Amino acid sequence: MPLLWRGYRRPLGMEDLGAIDEDLHSLATWNKLSLYWSKHARRAANGETKQPLLLACGTAFAGPLAAPIFPHLVASVVTLARPLIIGHTVTFVTSYTTANPEPLSHGWGLVGATALTYLVYSVAIAVAHIATQRSSLALRGALMEALYRKSMVIRAETAREMGAAKASNLMSVDVNAVVVTVKAIHEVWTALVMTGLGLYLIYTQIGISFVSRTPHKSAVLIASWLVWLERSSSLPCSRFS
Repeated sequence: MPLLWRGYRRPLGMEDLGAIDEDLHSLATWNKLSLYWSKHARRAANGETKQPLLLACGTAFAGPLAAPIFPHLVASVVTLARPLIIGHTVTFVTSYTTANPEPLSHGWGLVGATALTYLVYSVAIAVAHIATQRSSLALRGALMEALYRKSMVIRAETAREMGAAKASNLMSVDVNAVVVTVKAIHEVWTALVMTGLGLYLIYTQIGISFVSRTPHKSAVLIASWLVWLERSSSLPCSRFS
């Protein structure tokens, strides 16, 4: 809030922004990654794996990568609670056209439930985005540090063969592809969870007849899965070695 207030009153400068946590500094993240990178690099050299960087990043940053899961689940459940609140609201309003209206306290309860739903959703989605950005920042810092250290020890002949733009492409395009994929993975599994819960809500309302719409939902699931596969296949995991 203080940062938002300062930004509202005047343009923000570098001195207004807080410092990055020490555990997200490039050196700190590289120290975590290097412990697992050497292990999986040896496995790759022995032919035991083809994605040493993917395994090393997933092991080193398992905690930060998994941190957005719980808030995303909370946001998904709260999002699907909105149709239930709307249904109860319609029932409550409709009851006043009959001889037996519902108590007025039920209406205030619906108001409170609506406010609580949007409050919990706002907090959950904010926490999920923060956790996703932190995991992306940790990955970016570790990979950038790895590329920098590699560029300091690479042989001159190899550097000439690679070309001057190779390192810059790895640091910009390829690292950014890895970071963007972190967000895409969470979006895919969240969409799958919400689709499943949504189908269950439809089933509770109209019964087994919801199966008539299943092909459309299946098409959405397949399309989401194909998008995830396309983005994952573009990861340059083997190009950092």
